[in-house]
Amino acid sequence: MNNSSASNHVTSHRSDRQLIYGLTCLLLALLSLTIGVFTGNPVGISGIASLALGLLFACTMIFFFFRYAHFTKQEEKTQNK
Repeated sequence: MNNSSASNHVTSHRSDRQLIYGLTCLLLALLSLTIGVFTGNPVGISGIASLALGLLFACTMIFFFFRYAHFTKQEEKTQNK
């Protein structure tokens, strides 16, 4: 395997990993917001804590999706060379 295909393979795995992390954070954010805020007491301590946790997961999800887009563009650039 030559050097460019090896680096392309590593970039592909990075983008796949970022997508999986982003989707996992999306699932955890939806789960946290649904269980804690909508089914529990939204103005109580548990509702506020679950809202904070859900927002943390949502921000982390956005971060991982931006990284996924970055690695995907980087992979396309290396394929076009």
